Amino acid sequence: IVSLLFLPTVLCLVSPSSPIKEIPRIVLPDPPQQHASGREVDHHAAQIEQWNEFDTLRSSKLDASIVGPFFQKRPKALAQRMGFVIKSLLDIRTNWEETHDGAQLCESVSKLGPVAVKIGQTLSQRPDLVGNPASEALLTLQTDNLPFDNELAKQILQNELGKPIDEVFSEITEDPIACASLGQVYKAKMKEDGREVAVKVQRPDGMAILALDTQCFRIAFSIKRWLQRTSVRINYLVGNGFDATQATEAAVRGQQDIGSVIDRVARDVLNELDYRLEAQNNRDFKASLDFLGFVTTPNVVLATERVLITDWIRGRHLKDLSDEEGLAMTRMAVEACTASLVLTGFVHADPHEGNLMLHDDGRVVFLDFGLMSDVEQSVMEGFARGIQALLSEDWRSLAEAFVDVGFVTEPIMHRSSLNDTWSQDPNFGLPELAIELEDAMSRTTGGTSRFGALAPVLNKEISPRWLVWTPPFILLLIRTFVTLEGIAAKIDPEFNIYTMAMPWAVRRSLSPATTKGIETMRSALLTPDNRIQWSRLIELTLKNQKDAPETATNKAPAKDQAKNEAMQDAVVSLLGSSDGRVLRKALRDLDSVDLLTKLSSTQEGKDIVKKAANAAINARTNGKNSDGTKSEAEQLSRRPTSETSLQIRQRSQRWKRKVAKVLFATHIRRQLASWKGIKALFRVSSRFLRYFCVSFVLKLMSSKKEPKEETVAPATG
Repeated sequence: IVSLLFLPTVLCLVSPSSPIKEIPRIVLPDPPQQHASGREVDHHAAQIEQWNEFDTLRSSKLDASIVGPFFQKRPKALAQRMGFVIKSLLDIRTNWEETHDGAQLCESVSKLGPVAVKIGQTLSQRPDLVGNPASEALLTLQTDNLPFDNELAKQILQNELGKPIDEVFSEITEDPIACASLGQVYKAKMKEDGREVAVKVQRPDGMAILALDTQCFRIAFSIKRWLQRTSVRINYLVGNGFDATQATEAAVRGQQDIGSVIDRVARDVLNELDYRLEAQNNRDFKASLDFLGFVTTPNVVLATERVLITDWIRGRHLKDLSDEEGLAMTRMAVEACTASLVLTGFVHADPHEGNLMLHDDGRVVFLDFGLMSDVEQSVMEGFARGIQALLSEDWRSLAEAFVDVGFVTEPIMHRSSLNDTWSQDPNFGLPELAIELEDAMSRTTGGTSRFGALAPVLNKEISPRWLVWTPPFILLLIRTFVTLEGIAAKIDPEFNIYTMAMPWAVRRSLSPATTKGIETMRSALLTPDNRIQWSRLIELTLKNQKDAPETATNKAPAKDQAKNEAMQDAVVSLLGSSDGRVLRKALRDLDSVDLLTKLSSTQEGKDIVKKAANAAINARTNGKNSDGTKSEAEQLSRRPTSETSLQIRQRSQRWKRKVAKVLFATHIRRQLASWKGIKALFRVSSRFLRYFCVSFVLKLMSSKKEPKEETVAPATG
């Protein structure tokens, strides 16, 4: 890598073809020793003006056809940046191996710019990749990056506000209270109404560094491709034969190369440089998760391209929380991001510890909305199916989900060895891929509990024989869940991110939006002639009580129970939701005559009726809903909620009752339309009433026999 980066550096230095235009060196200025004089203010203004030269690229989306010609006129700047990066990387490695100085490590990474800081922040949550010492050292990058000059920040702030700072704020801290990869935050008080706010000011060199790094990566990988092609030609000329694998690899993958990944990451980071977009992302993210009730964000006061002012949040970061509080915050964050991934499609892509807080009212607070992921409907449904398949160890369905999401190419390509070419082989399709997935996931540590384990499974175990890749749009999603997983593992080593995601994955599967999703959902519930999938109903209602109990080595019963409970909860919640349209149609189309006939004429049907009667008794005596789920009050008591969330739930409850009445009336009419239906309805109703009465009497008798607890007065004195 060093040689690839160094070669274009040398070429740029010696190239006589392009004029050399000096630009300011992209380094952080030393803090002033005294208050800025008029000359120093002029110097800061001049610095900002020079960096503004790169602002013409802000609207370019860093397109190669625009960035390339821009740097053709500035080869020296590119060469200096490459040389600086190479030297810094070598120094970082040497110093870390010799001293393990965490402060020096973070300072060196901060000087490399926003891309390096983003990578460092992610690695700080992954001690399994970089080791505990490096992981702990890199944690500082989440809130305490190397700051830039305060007077420079104040100059930018004044330029963006269009008026002197003291006309807007009655107070503002002299130094930043937090330093991120692209900006630093000051605490201030608004002069107009006295409220406390957080003021984020963008680094003046952020656009310059991003553009330079993007072009450096593009040059490096262009040279890599050139060297690969040259190697193929040399091998052919010297008689070693033509390496068909390399040519076929490129032909098969097409646009699936490193270049597309670089372009996607560069555009995503570029979005962070417009604080107006971040402010809108803040509002959209909060609105998309209003239904949860336990998620909040800072209210936006003012946003310009380089300055963002938000309300001051009263809360604490993970390092200041107890273990219990930390686990509660992490679980809420994981649920919020999972719901975003499979339900709303708008995901926070930078949820490291510095961007998460526990509000004083108990809600989880998300900060910094520069990096966000927009997820397509098909990908949302693919992830939902994949989560369920992995937990139930349905490897065939997991393989299908990998194809749907884009981890595995379509058509599926296979090769027997590294020296073979990729091809479509009828003997190597989904069934064979599923077998290899099962083997790889079971052998990989955390294969069925850690999102981060997918990378070694796909890249090391599967990719040598199956054509797999990571689509560029997946990169930020991976960052999101790998980061959250790292935070959770610090508090709860047994944390299973897939188990936490299960309820939302099930809900998404029952509220599909794509044609394939709708077909999959209906086929899981109904046969082509709208009869109930009887074996599936038995699995949902009776399987747990018939299977072997859970043991240390057999977790399947607990997983099945969790999935079935999630399924039942999702059905109930979706009945009154706008997302439940497809589910309501399936329930309306259900052949209820056939269902009641099975319930009245089979042993499994009788067991289901008996279980329903017991659930009704338990609901009356234990404060649960008649459907067996936890009551609204019990659910809300577990975590904080908002007024908006309560209103959404109350509206959903009202619609659920209306929908239930309509469905009940529809199916009663169908039952009464035939003698078969009347007979089945009578048998099921009478059996249900019999079970209900017997269970009620037994419950009443057992409650009378239970001895009353004695009250012991507390000791005094």
